[in-house]
Amino acid sequence: EVSYRIWDCSDSAEYKVQDVTCYDTELTIIACSPFEASGTSYVELWGRSEECLTLSYRTGWNLFSVPVMMDTTNMLDVFQQMIADKSLVKIQDELGSSLENWGIFGGWKNNIGDVKLTEGYKIKVARPDSLQVCGTPASYPYGIPLQTGWNIIGYPQLLSYDASAVMQQLIDRKTLIKVQDEMGSSLENWGIFGGWKNNIGSMKAGEGYKVKVSAKDTLWIYSSYPKSATAEIELLST
Repeated sequence: EVSYRIWDCSDSAEYKVQDVTCYDTELTIIACSPFEASGTSYVELWGRSEECLTLSYRTGWNLFSVPVMMDTTNMLDVFQQMIADKSLVKIQDELGSSLENWGIFGGWKNNIGDVKLTEGYKIKVARPDSLQVCGTPASYPYGIPLQTGWNIIGYPQLLSYDASAVMQQLIDRKTLIKVQDEMGSSLENWGIFGGWKNNIGSMKAGEGYKVKVSAKDTLWIYSSYPKSATAEIELLST
């Protein structure tokens, strides 16, 4: 067996190898293993740099998402450090499944399963804490399926973009009803009182968002958007 690493000298960064293709001297694809002693193989590597992000949580309930593809995706393993620090109280997905301590009835149980880039989650912590996640960014465009009614979605993008620009596709298809962040700020149609108003500002990596749609749809996350990378929150009078 042979393992590979890609090192970028200019950035002093290691790239995770995500795909390996082997060829013979005629450039015909062959199996990469087993290798023949003293033989010759031409190997093509494909990989991406790993990105790390610190997710910060306030005491009480927060909405969060994980914007990178990690090697370890089991929710229990990802939050093991916060469990050991006794800061984690509960994590819940949009269906109500949870990661929480059942005490004498079995200790910590993970009924959510794996962390997914498409999903947002509710997390309750006993005190302010943070968690570092590392992995490879998503490949764009990246689709987030939406069910009729309320969804809690992730934001698989490392750059901040105007919530209106990200959601414009749903507005154009007339399926979007409302978007809300963890503070209760919204992107919604005020009708005769001003049309679509964005009080969220920019969508940010690591945040989760509640999205209500009138029909099943798919929100596509792109590598960039035509509008400014950041949007100031519009302050409205009472």
